[in-house]
Amino acid sequence: MEAAAARWEATKRWRQAEGMDSILKTKPQPYFELIKKHYPHFWCGRARDGSLIYVERTGAIDTASLLAAGVTVPMLLEYYLFLAEYTWSVLCPHEVGPLRESVAVFDLKGFKLSNVVGENWSFLRAATKLMGEHYPGRSSVILVVNVPAVFAYLWALVLPLLSEEHQRRVRLARPRDVAKCFAEVADSHQVPVEYGGSAFSPFPSSGAEIELGKGSIGYELEREYAEFVYALNARYGLSPPYDAMRRHENTPPLFTPAAAFDGAGGDGSDGGSKAGAFFV
Repeated sequence: MEAAAARWEATKRWRQAEGMDSILKTKPQPYFELIKKHYPHFWCGRARDGSLIYVERTGAIDTASLLAAGVTVPMLLEYYLFLAEYTWSVLCPHEVGPLRESVAVFDLKGFKLSNVVGENWSFLRAATKLMGEHYPGRSSVILVVNVPAVFAYLWALVLPLLSEEHQRRVRLARPRDVAKCFAEVADSHQVPVEYGGSAFSPFPSSGAEIELGKGSIGYELEREYAEFVYALNARYGLSPPYDAMRRHENTPPLFTPAAAFDGAGGDGSDGGSKAGAFFV
């Protein structure tokens, strides 16, 4: 209990210093679309226990393209914290139970050793450290999928960054076992097609797939998040068009900017953090 109290005090000081309680109101995201393109991540649905399923395509992170466009590692980390605050303050504001947790999926498809050097590794290491120090206990399960043959080298680098609690929650899956791994935690209609399910993919290859995805949980979560960011950007004078969700040429955008709304929180609140519930 003393250790948890000390961590919480340290987190409160960090949150105040970094302005975390107001980040959803005061930090517009002018590079939102560019980051979504070169740092693919999305929510796809809910696990059987109700926890949110978050997917990050870690093997596809392209910091070189982000840097070339002017997005530095500190800027990417600021976005990452914005994403975390949106997740826990808007999507998962609950203080107890599985609805306060997520199934975190890290897809290593396309991973190569160059992913763990330079700016890519700087971001991954810093992001892992921030989550471990200030957002612990939020992942009920951590799925690492499409694990490549060179993963043993990566795991040796990542393991020291994870708490013992997080290490116990990690499950690894080779490409042939990905569908089975997802099936253990969620029903098919909550899992994207590329992982063996039948749910919406936020990276569609055609307009027909976009139409099929409409109404699914993943589609709605992504649409609401995009509209949230568009509204915040509009309040700071950043104007559309936005086309981050358009992944392929000649494919219409998934979402269009919504009118700005008063509160930063999805329920009209000021977006105040539920960080006090992070410690268990």
